[in-house]
Amino acid sequence: MVIIAPRLLKFFASFVGFPNTARGMGFCALFVIVRSKEEAVPWLITHETIHLKQQRNLLIIGVIFLDIVETLFALIVLRKTWYGAYLWRSSEQEAYLNQNDSNYLKNRKPFAQFTYLFHKKKFSHKDGVITYL
Repeated sequence: MVIIAPRLLKFFASFVGFPNTARGMGFCALFVIVRSKEEAVPWLITHETIHLKQQRNLLIIGVIFLDIVETLFALIVLRKTWYGAYLWRSSEQEAYLNQNDSNYLKNRKPFAQFTYLFHKKKFSHKDGVITYL
């Protein structure tokens, strides 16, 4: 289910450090929150639905724990910026790198996020377009 709630999105996005730039968020393995109806584009819905599947696989708390550990490792050991550490997390790697594949959600295996734990890719993104660096 997709919910359009800009204030709610801003509130929850503030916990991950992107309150003003977040376009959507998968929340509690139940629904996707987006900023506006125009933002509810297919790639964003797919991206957030991948996060919902990750949350279901790892029972929400597992995703939070893994994201914190990966983010701290990227910030402290690899000396990445906050945004760089965000993109380095396995949950974001899986979501960004598969958001344009319309069949990914049908074919996604449980715990597929762990595939991206040790096989990180450098990329940038803008409006759903992924560019590998």
